[in-house]
Amino acid sequence: MAVDVAIGAAVVTDARDASDVRVVTIPVSNPGTEPVFVWATPRAMLYDQASHTLSVRFSENPVPLDEVIEVIGAHPRIPNEVEVQPGQTAQLRLRVPPVLHVVDLDAAGSGLGLATTHTEVGQIDRVAVSIASLNRSFSGLAADAPTETLRAMRSAPTIVRAEVSASRLTNREDQQ
Repeated sequence: MAVDVAIGAAVVTDARDASDVRVVTIPVSNPGTEPVFVWATPRAMLYDQASHTLSVRFSENPVPLDEVIEVIGAHPRIPNEVEVQPGQTAQLRLRVPPVLHVVDLDAAGSGLGLATTHTEVGQIDRVAVSIASLNRSFSGLAADAPTETLRAMRSAPTIVRAEVSASRLTNREDQQ
């Protein structure tokens, strides 16, 4: 059964702990008639400096890593989730560091590690988001074999994608 959610405009604020981190809040609404379970653990973030767009994935990697690199062992993690009742809205929050360190699986690594790129995160004007949702708890996807759990986490949820605007809220101390 396909599960649909609506994604609203994002809000960007500075973290209250005096770090350089920003907090992005994305509202997710359930327009349906049954409860929906929404993936609440961000699994990937990218930032495009030219368009000021933050891309966030709240779902399993759609491409199995063993097709790209030699995976020694699969250890899937069941994500945190938020249950959204019909007609209600939940807030997904993620902390965005000032610099993203992204593994580039297509580039040749130097030494023993994988190649990484370092991207400074500037102003966030847009958020491109992919969110997985189910009509039951994600914990029900756990199987005896880790590869079966990964397969279920890739195939069972409905993935909703949207690109939304991001507005910046300033903490009151910053306004004085």
